[in-house]
Amino acid sequence: MLEYLSRYAGDVTILTPELVEQEELDRWPEQWRSILGAAPKERIDQTLAMWKPFSQELQSLLAYLTKHLERVEVVRSSRGISLIYGIRAGDGSLMYYEGKLPTGEVPDDKQPLWEALPRALRAFYEKLHNGWYYFASESMGLVPRNDVIVLGDLEWGILESLDTVPVGLDQSLGLFHNGSGDYVCIEKREAGPRGFLWFHDSAPRTDIEFWPVVDSWLCIGLEG
Repeated sequence: MLEYLSRYAGDVTILTPELVEQEELDRWPEQWRSILGAAPKERIDQTLAMWKPFSQELQSLLAYLTKHLERVEVVRSSRGISLIYGIRAGDGSLMYYEGKLPTGEVPDDKQPLWEALPRALRAFYEKLHNGWYYFASESMGLVPRNDVIVLGDLEWGILESLDTVPVGLDQSLGLFHNGSGDYVCIEKREAGPRGFLWFHDSAPRTDIEFWPVVDSWLCIGLEG
């Protein structure tokens, strides 16, 4: 694992309790402190337990992890502190996913839009992981808060091909990146947040629900 992770991030260390100062541990969630000191099988069980509050939103993913999660490690790297998941993929290979230490901090420019997100999504970032995605590409998953984009802040060539834009780009956050320039997004609206798909080369789709698409795309990434 260490050799693989070191291809994509610097200063990678698989942590044990002896390698973390108590002052730093005190800032971690209780579940993370417990996972750090647990035996391998217990780390897997405790990690899966952290996902249970999201069993409705990510039902298919949690079912896949329950069957195919083979290893969990607490890791420090140039990216920060993370849980690294070793998951048996559909083709038999072992894929590594990264879940960063949860945080309640949000960049100031995104704060108004963030507060309008569904409660379960904010809880995911604040209680479980600040993003969860394929380690090598840092995509095919929910991106860390600092990598969440406001669609209106970027230039999109597809706009030249659209007669109308059915979403408010300045009111929309791109939260799940597929690695090919496409996002699963949420738009802030008076009627309530709305999920949609934003494509870099075709018209957006507004006839979707956020969590079912995220759940499906995460499983596609793992199952192949």
